Amino acid sequence: MGRQMPYDDIPESNVFPSGDYHVQGIKLEEMLSNNGKLMYNMDIQIMEHPNTAPFTNMHYFENFVIGSDEDLEATVAGTWVQSVGARRLKQVLKAAQVAEKNDMDKICAGFAGVQFMTGLQEYKEPAKQRDGQENPYAGQPRNKSVGFYKIGEREPKLEVKKGVPGQPVVTTPVQPTPPVTPQPAAMGQPVAQPAPAVAQPAVPATPTPATPPVQQPNVPVTPAPQPVAVEGGPATLPCGACGGQVPTKEYAEHIKACMAKQTQGG
Repeated sequence: MGRQMPYDDIPESNVFPSGDYHVQGIKLEEMLSNNGKLMYNMDIQIMEHPNTAPFTNMHYFENFVIGSDEDLEATVAGTWVQSVGARRLKQVLKAAQVAEKNDMDKICAGFAGVQFMTGLQEYKEPAKQRDGQENPYAGQPRNKSVGFYKIGEREPKLEVKKGVPGQPVVTTPVQPTPPVTPQPAAMGQPVAQPAPAVAQPAVPATPTPATPPVQQPNVPVTPAPQPVAVEGGPATLPCGACGGQVPTKEYAEHIKACMAKQTQGG
């Protein structure tokens, strides 16, 4: 079997994904830029950490230009004070907790082995340079440092990119749809009819007691007296109801009339 290549673990470029990295100083070297200005070239190496693998032991380089057009070698203190490169270099030395503050020879000599955190950001070269000229490296990926921190101030991590294969995708849980409250029907639309009422069992009616018939008082009937003959005149009979004398011929009708009046309360 031939020599094995860890193909899947090897990064496809020297550009680091945006994130925070634990690094170790390899070299800080004094040199001149292309236009003759004093600058310091920094070489740092990514330390081993599971969150930033497989970039362990890869190197990141950055230049800190100190000189200016008026003071190329930065022999005047004011050039250092006004230099953006000097300010960034001070941030590195502070994060790395370098003891020496002034002597650059001692600082460069003691830089190897110091450890600190740095934030790296991935970007692409712009179409134009700062002077407006066409950028021959336009579109190429690059890295730039966006901060330097002491060990413990940041944890090594890579930024998660949405939609990139192999990266976790953050999803938003779907909220349940609230129930829809029925609205009244518009004019001309059919309206739902209420459900028919359920027939209730018939309750038997309580029988009403029959009213007893009113008893009529018993009216004693006085027996009709027998007619008495009166010598020399018509015969008369006393009425047992009214007490009057009634001619014998009219007695039958008279007694019925009086009895009827007595019965009716008359």
